[in-house]
Amino acid sequence: MVIKTKRVEWIDVMKGILILFVILSHTYPAVIYRLFFTPFFLTMFFWASGYTFSLKSDFKTFLCGKGRRLIIPFFVLGSIRVLITCVLSGQAIGESFGQFSLQINCKGDEMWFVSCLFVSSILFYGIIKMTSGRYEKLQQKSQVVQMIMILAISGILMIVGFFDMKAVGIKFAWELELACVMVFYMALGFCYKKEEIRLSRLIRNEKFVAVSSILYLIIACGIQKKSDIHAEQIPSPFLFVLTSLLAIAPLIWISETIAQKRIKKYFIFLGQNTIFYYAFAGIVRIVLYGVLNKVGVTPDPYIVPMICTGLAAVLLVVPAKLTRNYIPWAIGG
Repeated sequence: MVIKTKRVEWIDVMKGILILFVILSHTYPAVIYRLFFTPFFLTMFFWASGYTFSLKSDFKTFLCGKGRRLIIPFFVLGSIRVLITCVLSGQAIGESFGQFSLQINCKGDEMWFVSCLFVSSILFYGIIKMTSGRYEKLQQKSQVVQMIMILAISGILMIVGFFDMKAVGIKFAWELELACVMVFYMALGFCYKKEEIRLSRLIRNEKFVAVSSILYLIIACGIQKKSDIHAEQIPSPFLFVLTSLLAIAPLIWISETIAQKRIKKYFIFLGQNTIFYYAFAGIVRIVLYGVLNKVGVTPDPYIVPMICTGLAAVLLVVPAKLTRNYIPWAIGG
């Protein structure tokens, strides 16, 4: 049985904002850009996944659902992306597909975000199941007890993931060490949904949002060193997590504000087609930068990445619509 959940507009808007930063990150932008968006542009995807996380099925049904929404697009779109990349770059197809299948961090791990999200979802499912039966006998504050347990367990997994990145250095198949870190953000999104009525009052407080934004900018752009969560190069895990937490309120506020405007439809479209854009936006960058190099133009790290991001967002609209209308299963529809 396929369980469909109602889409939340401001969550789709948030995903639309985030996928633009993902596209930008693939265009070799200036360091100042990376300092600004690195703490939140991927972690908040997992936060959003936790917010929409549903536990209305047994594990078999849950796994089949994730397979339909993530694994099928992973292999279908990922295979197409690998083939196109090999043709454009001259890489060996056999070797590229071998690395693609293993999904070992930074070793040809095309579509790594999707594989990491799949593993994180399974880990989070286990955490929810582990904690759901521990508090049922309590008459009061049972939900708070469960959330504390969820955050504690996911926090421990995050520490384990960072410890592996910083001290051990083992890179597991299917981004397991990175998934251990990201499951903490899923827990944050899940718990926010549970307490949304009370927490949203704080999020809608403009003074709180302003303070969070200022602190974020000071730490992210002024104190924190250059980080790359995908490459697992995080100089200070503490500062990385702190800045990512400070980004939550401003991003929710911005997303909810845009969701009340006419322009929301553009961000919603991007948010509903994130896997497609994630798979193919890099192809636009390869072609554009290849053309610029042939005509003797060296792409600057400030303007060209912004232009490339805008072009990718526009040029992929039609193929994304065609895919969603005619072969929706290819993107998890």
